Amino acid sequence: MTALAQEAKIAAERGNSVARESLNAMSEMVSATEAINQAVEIIGNIAFQTNILSLNAAVEAATAGDAGRGFAVVAQEVRNLANRSAEAAKNIQEVAKTAREKSHGGLETSKNMMDSFLVITQKIAQTDDMVRDVANANREQMAGISQINGAVGQLDQLTQQNAKTAANVSSLSAIVQNLSDQMYSEISQKEFSGKEEILHSATQMQH
Repeated sequence: MTALAQEAKIAAERGNSVARESLNAMSEMVSATEAINQAVEIIGNIAFQTNILSLNAAVEAATAGDAGRGFAVVAQEVRNLANRSAEAAKNIQEVAKTAREKSHGGLETSKNMMDSFLVITQKIAQTDDMVRDVANANREQMAGISQINGAVGQLDQLTQQNAKTAANVSSLSAIVQNLSDQMYSEISQKEFSGKEEILHSATQMQH
């Protein structure tokens, strides 16, 4: 469990690093689309100004009569070119606008992904700490069980020793009792001074 938690932590940190790289790339894309949009606006303004200038030139050529006819044709071509440039700039601006919106969306997604990986990394770190605590508790528990097993072993040895001692005491008691009975029998058969007192004491001891 500790090894798996560590591997998950490394994977989450790697994912966080990738998310950060993606965030940086998206930021650069946003900056690039902004630059493209600004450039397209400049092109559109140039095309607009060129169109106005060519329109003025066409008016001047018309007032010049036949002498200005060739110039009027050139002015018209310039107007056509300015209109096409303006249309192209408009199309590019629409594409740049779409790219900018998608870049902002990707930027937000990258931020959310990086935040998620940070949360995952924190949770995995907490899990890793808990797993380590459990492992330490298990080691302490195993040490306690080992001590209990040792104590139980010692208790078993003492119990066996007590059983042997009790058996020895019982055997000795039987021997003492047998000897006491023999002595009582021998004394009962003999006649001597103080016999009654000895028999009385022996009877008290047996009871």
